[in-house]
Amino acid sequence: MPQKDSIEVYEKLIGTDYKPALERFSRVLLRLGVPPDEVQRVFDAFRWEVAEGTCCVFAIEWDVADFKLPGWNIAIQPYVMGFTPNLDEGVTDNWFYCGFCLETYELIPAYIWRGHVPWHYPAESQKLIATLAQAMHQEFSQATIYFTDDSQDGDLMDAVMGNEAGKKWRFHYALFPLEPHDAYLPIPPSHAGRFGRYFEAWDRKTWPQFTS
Repeated sequence: MPQKDSIEVYEKLIGTDYKPALERFSRVLLRLGVPPDEVQRVFDAFRWEVAEGTCCVFAIEWDVADFKLPGWNIAIQPYVMGFTPNLDEGVTDNWFYCGFCLETYELIPAYIWRGHVPWHYPAESQKLIATLAQAMHQEFSQATIYFTDDSQDGDLMDAVMGNEAGKKWRFHYALFPLEPHDAYLPIPPSHAGRFGRYFEAWDRKTWPQFTS
């Protein structure tokens, strides 16, 4: 089964009203070049459905086609999910969860897969991930935008929705809002960061370009 990496954001809902968050994600898609009629089509058809045997709800009929950004031949797959206390006792609120999936093998060249150099994301892949994360930040400016791989799947859900502090640095790259400071300080030795319009953080081993 192909491995997937994910750009993800979690937003706590006010009650059960997911439409403002969905509208913001729709604007992200438009900003990234997804055709307006495609965005409108899936927005109009949007509905939730509980997946049997899981603790989350999936967006049904929300099948936005994969797309590519100019300059990159990497397919980007949008997704939307939700979490609710009705399905998971570890969740205390209703949450909207959205982002993009990318095939790991498209981000990691063969020479890295084969172990010729230490595992890392090369500069061009880092640039693509940062571009997508910055587009998300424009609409979800009060949330953290994370980039993770399959081995980290579920860890940030536990950290964000379950307040499990020991898992909150289980990512390769992230954009944090500048406030509150305790969301990203102190920075563990495994990661580095820098301030700008947001706080940008990355794993020193897998995101080496930023650590020089």
